[in-house]
Amino acid sequence: MARKYFYAIATIALLSTAGCASRANNTQPTATPSATAPSTSASPTVKPSATTTPTINPCPESSWDTGPQVPKIEQLTSNPILKSSVTWEKCFDRFTVVLKGGNLLPHYRAEYVDLVKADGSGFPVPVAGKAFLQFIVSSSMASSDAIDTSVGKMIQQARSAGWFEGQMTFAIGVDAKRPFAVRVLPGTGNTTRVMVSFAR
Repeated sequence: MARKYFYAIATIALLSTAGCASRANNTQPTATPSATAPSTSASPTVKPSATTTPTINPCPESSWDTGPQVPKIEQLTSNPILKSSVTWEKCFDRFTVVLKGGNLLPHYRAEYVDLVKADGSGFPVPVAGKAFLQFIVSSSMASSDAIDTSVGKMIQQARSAGWFEGQMTFAIGVDAKRPFAVRVLPGTGNTTRVMVSFAR
């Protein structure tokens, strides 16, 4: 009887050990999540497009020439000359004749000559300089007080060469035969400016 009891106890113990082993074998290991590598893709670098800065000519007078110049549109006027003056800027020297009356289109002629001569008499009108511009503007006779004989950087001398038959002639001496241009623009008040500019 005691021996049967012993065998029963041993059998129960063996069955319990087998069950624990079976449960241990059926247990799956828990997977450790792998670390996710940070994204290394960078946004593409956008290079600014090359921009070309437009070249601005600070002295557009450089396109002028040395040939004779007359207006494309003109009207004969007999308006008096109020004054003339010599001025200079960064890019040019300028001789300006101011006529009484606004919005005029006076006749003019500007050209380099070997020697400026007075209209009518043909007498030479010498001026200082190495190149000589004869500048004619249609107008009534101007008084000597209206003629400015001052000089500029390149204009060596400017003087009247006389009035004859409705036009005034000026002799302008320049330090060299420089390109020039003539423009007619409204002046202040009821006036018109006729300007000849010499490029540097």
